[in-house]
Amino acid sequence: MNIPSLAVALAGALSPANFVFGADAPLYKDGVLTIPTVNTPEQVGKYQDVTFKLTEQGNWQLSSFKAIGTVTENSGLGLAPIVNVDVVKTNTFPVQVLLRVSGSFGDGCPHMGQINQRLENNRF
Repeated sequence: MNIPSLAVALAGALSPANFVFGADAPLYKDGVLTIPTVNTPEQVGKYQDVTFKLTEQGNWQLSSFKAIGTVTENSGLGLAPIVNVDVVKTNTFPVQVLLRVSGSFGDGCPHMGQINQRLENNRF
Protein backbone atom coordinates (compact mmCIF):
# COMPACT_ATOMS: atom_id res chain seq x y z
CA MET A 1 0.00 0.00 0.00
CA ASN A 2 1.21 3.45 -0.87
CA ILE A 3 1.14 5.41 2.41
CA PRO A 4 1.55 8.88 0.76
CA SER A 5 -1.55 8.31 -1.41
CA LEU A 6 -3.51 7.21 1.68
CA ALA A 7 -2.37 10.36 3.50
CA VAL A 8 -3.57 12.54 0.61
CA ALA A 9 -6.85 10.65 0.54
CA LEU A 10 -7.29 11.15 4.28
CA ALA A 11 -7.19 14.90 3.84
CA GLY A 12 -10.27 14.58 1.65
CA ALA A 13 -11.91 12.10 4.00
CA LEU A 14 -11.84 14.56 6.87
CA SER A 15 -13.42 17.38 4.87
CA PRO A 16 -17.01 18.35 5.78
CA ALA A 17 -18.28 17.54 2.27
CA ASN A 18 -17.88 13.82 2.95
CA PHE A 19 -20.41 13.91 5.78
CA VAL A 20 -23.24 15.57 3.84
CA PHE A 21 -24.97 12.31 2.99
CA GLY A 22 -25.06 10.79 6.47
CA ALA A 23 -21.89 8.72 6.32
CA ASP A 24 -20.52 7.83 9.72
CA ALA A 25 -18.12 10.42 11.08
CA PRO A 26 -14.54 9.67 12.15
CA LEU A 27 -14.22 8.56 15.77
CA TYR A 28 -11.35 9.15 18.21
CA LYS A 29 -11.29 7.06 21.37
CA ASP A 30 -8.48 5.86 23.66
CA GLY A 31 -5.70 6.87 21.28
CA VAL A 32 -7.30 5.22 18.24
CA LEU A 33 -8.66 7.22 15.30
CA THR A 34 -11.17 5.35 13.13
CA ILE A 35 -12.19 6.75 9.75
CA PRO A 36 -15.15 4.92 8.15
CA THR A 37 -14.44 5.84 4.51
CA VAL A 38 -11.47 7.31 2.66
CA ASN A 39 -11.84 8.49 -0.94
CA THR A 40 -9.09 8.62 -3.55
CA PRO A 41 -9.15 10.57 -6.81
CA GLU A 42 -9.58 7.26 -8.64
CA GLN A 43 -12.34 5.70 -6.52
CA VAL A 44 -14.86 6.89 -3.97
CA GLY A 45 -14.73 4.82 -0.79
CA LYS A 46 -11.53 3.00 -1.84
CA TYR A 47 -10.50 2.46 1.79
CA GLN A 48 -12.91 1.64 4.62
CA ASP A 49 -12.61 1.15 8.37
CA VAL A 50 -9.19 2.83 8.46
CA THR A 51 -7.66 2.91 11.95
CA PHE A 52 -4.65 4.79 13.27
CA LYS A 53 -3.02 4.50 16.71
CA LEU A 54 -1.31 7.41 18.42
CA THR A 55 2.26 6.37 19.31
CA GLU A 56 4.17 7.44 22.41
CA GLN A 57 6.21 9.76 20.17
CA GLY A 58 3.02 11.59 19.16
CA ASN A 59 2.90 10.15 15.63
CA TRP A 60 -0.03 8.38 13.98
CA GLN A 61 0.60 4.77 12.96
CA LEU A 62 -1.67 3.07 10.42
CA SER A 63 -3.13 0.00 12.16
CA SER A 64 -5.61 -1.47 9.71
CA PHE A 65 -7.85 -0.80 6.73
CA LYS A 66 -10.00 -2.53 4.13
CA ALA A 67 -9.45 -1.81 0.45
CA ILE A 68 -12.27 -2.10 -2.09
CA GLY A 69 -11.51 -4.71 -4.74
CA THR A 70 -8.60 -6.16 -2.76
CA VAL A 71 -9.36 -9.28 -0.77
CA THR A 72 -6.74 -10.61 1.62
CA GLU A 73 -6.90 -12.98 4.58
CA ASN A 74 -7.31 -10.17 7.12
CA SER A 75 -8.95 -7.36 5.21
CA GLY A 76 -10.51 -6.46 1.94
CA LEU A 77 -13.81 -5.98 0.24
CA GLY A 78 -14.55 -7.81 -2.98
CA LEU A 79 -16.58 -6.25 -5.74
CA ALA A 80 -20.11 -7.48 -6.42
CA PRO A 81 -20.79 -7.68 -10.18
CA ILE A 82 -23.53 -5.31 -11.35
CA VAL A 83 -25.92 -6.91 -13.85
CA ASN A 84 -28.36 -4.09 -14.55
CA VAL A 85 -28.93 -0.42 -13.68
CA ASP A 86 -32.38 1.15 -14.18
CA VAL A 87 -33.01 4.90 -13.95
CA VAL A 88 -36.31 5.71 -12.22
CA LYS A 89 -37.71 9.26 -12.42
CA THR A 90 -40.57 10.16 -10.09
CA ASN A 91 -43.59 12.28 -11.02
CA THR A 92 -43.51 14.10 -7.70
CA PHE A 93 -42.29 17.56 -6.82
CA PRO A 94 -39.42 17.95 -6.42
CA VAL A 95 -38.57 15.44 -9.12
CA GLN A 96 -36.29 12.66 -7.92
CA VAL A 97 -34.09 10.45 -10.05
CA LEU A 98 -33.24 7.09 -8.50
CA LEU A 99 -31.04 4.20 -9.59
CA ARG A 100 -32.21 0.61 -9.19
CA VAL A 101 -29.07 -1.53 -9.28
CA SER A 102 -29.18 -5.32 -9.47
CA GLY A 103 -26.38 -7.84 -9.37
CA SER A 104 -25.04 -10.71 -7.33
CA PHE A 105 -22.56 -11.49 -4.61
CA GLY A 106 -19.79 -13.65 -6.00
CA ASP A 107 -18.30 -14.89 -2.76
CA GLY A 108 -21.32 -16.55 -1.14
CA CYS A 109 -21.32 -14.10 1.77
CA PRO A 110 -24.11 -11.63 1.00
CA HIS A 111 -23.37 -8.41 2.82
CA MET A 112 -24.11 -4.90 1.58
CA GLY A 113 -21.18 -2.69 2.51
CA GLN A 114 -20.99 1.08 2.53
CA ILE A 115 -22.48 2.93 -0.41
CA ASN A 116 -20.31 5.85 -1.46
CA GLN A 117 -20.80 8.77 -3.81
CA ARG A 118 -18.94 11.89 -4.88
CA LEU A 119 -20.30 15.24 -6.07
CA GLU A 120 -18.20 16.78 -8.87
CA ASN A 121 -19.26 19.74 -10.99
CA ASN A 122 -22.81 19.51 -9.63
CA ARG A 123 -23.08 15.81 -10.64
CA PHE A 124 -22.86 12.59 -8.69
